[in-house]
Amino acid sequence: MRIKTTGDALRDEVRFSSLFAQKATDQDIKQFERDGKMMVKQSPDGRPIHRTSLKALRLQDGLPVGEDRSVSLSVIDCVDIAAGRLYELAGAVWATHYIGNDGRLALSLIAESVKEVLPAASKFSVNHNG
Repeated sequence: MRIKTTGDALRDEVRFSSLFAQKATDQDIKQFERDGKMMVKQSPDGRPIHRTSLKALRLQDGLPVGEDRSVSLSVIDCVDIAAGRLYELAGAVWATHYIGNDGRLALSLIAESVKEVLPAASKFSVNHNG
């Protein structure tokens, strides 16, 4: 079953971050093979989706406490990703549960985009002044 929601509805549930910077132009379109032919993977409304370097973070009391490896994220509209920054989902989001290769429940998210969580909008902030 696929569930459609919004990034706003999931704001307090999950954040994303990357250890590596990634330009929007470097986010590859996801593909799969069908009958020996490479096909572009699409969102439920027919738009191509892209891989990102973002990893899901578990939140406790609004603060990131670890990576959630059971969540994967693809985006439709790519943005530049800065290393070590927090991101949240933006626009429409489709969530699909599935059983992973390890037999555990996993979650695939397709979001229209992501946006950086600004320090004033987050309980988590980093002191860049040392």
